[in-house]
Amino acid sequence: MLTSEIRKIVKAIEKYRLKNVKFTVISNDCWGDDIYSAINRPYNTPFVALLIKPQAYLKLLKNLDHYLASELIFKENQDGVYPVGQLDNEIDIHFIHYETEQEAKEKWERRLLRFRNCINKGATTIVKYASQSDCSIEFLDEFHSLDYPRLLTIDTKSHSCFSNHISYSGLSVKESLDGLQLYKRRYKYFDFVHWIKKNEVKQTLVSKLISLFILRV
Repeated sequence: MLTSEIRKIVKAIEKYRLKNVKFTVISNDCWGDDIYSAINRPYNTPFVALLIKPQAYLKLLKNLDHYLASELIFKENQDGVYPVGQLDNEIDIHFIHYETEQEAKEKWERRLLRFRNCINKGATTIVKYASQSDCSIEFLDEFHSLDYPRLLTIDTKSHSCFSNHISYSGLSVKESLDGLQLYKRRYKYFDFVHWIKKNEVKQTLVSKLISLFILRV
């Protein structure tokens, strides 16, 4: 009960702070999915409830328009646990929270249309990568050289040479691979809303208060 009430408070704060702020999220995992429900907006991005491996993700981001213009097809998944889609026979997308290929395709196409509409209306594109293993300096350098309004990387190691990099220290391997868990801990490390609005990755008084008195982390 207490956890539910805490979440309602945080969502109300985020909804107020993001009022009239137009943005869309690109992520390699489930990080950020909750922000849409928090502010009562439909998903305006196809990058929801899925997983994209590092090199494929970087390749996708370098030529995003090209890959998003290609048809999403599905390949055989030997594990058979979830559908695996592919863009232009190169970019594998693991739909880890979808039951069927039909569900994954329908939601991908519907949300992709919203994504394009939002971009055309001037929404800020925020792009995040969370390491599925230790990030190499070379990978981080390539990522932070990409031409997007907002870039953020998350790892378990500190890399002070990148201003928009966060080290989530003290997490288990399982937690560091879980996008939703990383998202829940956001205010312990930086002010998520301030980053969206100002492109500054830092703690603010608001994020410190949320972390200390509301989230208890």
